Amino acid sequence: MSTQARLDESTKLYIQDPVLNKVDISFLSSLDIQVLPSPDVFSLIDSHALVYAPHYQVRGWPAQMRQSHARCIIGNDVKPVLIDDWMVDIARKRKWFGDLLETYNKATAGIVHTIPDLDAADELRNFVKIHEAVCMPTPMGDVARSAFNDTFVYWKPDEEDE
Repeated sequence: MSTQARLDESTKLYIQDPVLNKVDISFLSSLDIQVLPSPDVFSLIDSHALVYAPHYQVRGWPAQMRQSHARCIIGNDVKPVLIDDWMVDIARKRKWFGDLLETYNKATAGIVHTIPDLDAADELRNFVKIHEAVCMPTPMGDVARSAFNDTFVYWKPDEEDE
C-alpha cells in the first residue's frame, strides 16, 4: 500500500539554504513557506518529512537525515561516501572537522552550523539497508547536465510492502 500525501491547511513547509537572500525569503514567505536557519530546521525532520537536498554533501548530513527520520530524502548518492576511506578513518575525520571548525570560527559569516558526529558511517550503512532508492535520470536538452548528477530519491517502504 502506498502513502499519499496532500497539502492542506495543516501542512507546513520549511526551507533552509545558506544562500537565500532577502528577496528569496520575501518570495518564499509570500508562498507561506517559512525560512529557518540551520540547524533549527533539522529538528523538524520527522516521519512525515520530505527532505529536498540534491547538492547537500552526504558527509554533512545531520543525524535526522542519516538516522532515517524523514519519510523521503532527495539527495546525493550515499554509497560512494561509504566506500571512501574518509568515512572510516577517524583521525582524518577529526582533522577535517577540526579544520572546518577553525575556518568557521575565523569566518565573518557563518558557513557551517552543524558538525556531524564521527559515527556517521554506521548510520549511513543502516540508511542504505532500510531505504529503497532510485537514481534520477540525467537531464536532456538545454538543462544543465550536472544539475541532478548522482541525485537519488530515497524512501522507506511501507510495512505492508515488505
